[in-house]
Amino acid sequence: MTAPVTTPSPDQLVTRGATAVTRASAAERKRRQRERDRQAAELVYEQEDWQLFLDYNTLCQKAGCYPDDLRKIAIKELCDNALDAATDPKNVSISVDQEGVCTVFNDGVGLDPDKVPDFFRVNRPLRSTKQKRLPVRGALGNGLRVVMGAVVVYEGWITVETRGHLLKLGVDPATGKTIVTAHERVEQSPGVRVRIWLPPHISKADITPACNSCVCNFG
Repeated sequence: MTAPVTTPSPDQLVTRGATAVTRASAAERKRRQRERDRQAAELVYEQEDWQLFLDYNTLCQKAGCYPDDLRKIAIKELCDNALDAATDPKNVSISVDQEGVCTVFNDGVGLDPDKVPDFFRVNRPLRSTKQKRLPVRGALGNGLRVVMGAVVVYEGWITVETRGHLLKLGVDPATGKTIVTAHERVEQSPGVRVRIWLPPHISKADITPACNSCVCNFG
């Protein structure tokens, strides 16, 4: 006996169609969400905020530290960069002499002297794939901007010695551009040697946080 053929009612057809559309819509929404997540992962945030690095109060905010810790953060940023550039972390050293001048050295390949101002420039837009702040070090990518900002607000000085060139750097307050205020040829030596002075002086306490990862010498 042949089973009777049941023809779906109009209401049943509408219900089945709606279910198919609903399933398709859910899949489409999921696909779109994955695409948004992929685009967000590739997004690079950029903002012009260099003026904030030339004011004492806002510099501390950018550095993510209390005012009393600004010297420590500036020295640690130099040490972090030296560790990134060194052939071996054991070859990074930090010292402070009796005049309160701090020297950070790494034995890496050095820097192109012509590119040193750009490397240290304050008006470089903050570029990061993650726009967030760290509890101790502030926003990602701010390291050398904090260093140069500290030189400005403390009215100190900084020099960079690399590949036989000794450059003294300053900041143009009108543009935020880092400029070479003095330049001389010196004996060729490996790596990069950065000297910095932040009045009234840099103390042993200021470089101690960096001593956890660098070889420290006290003059």
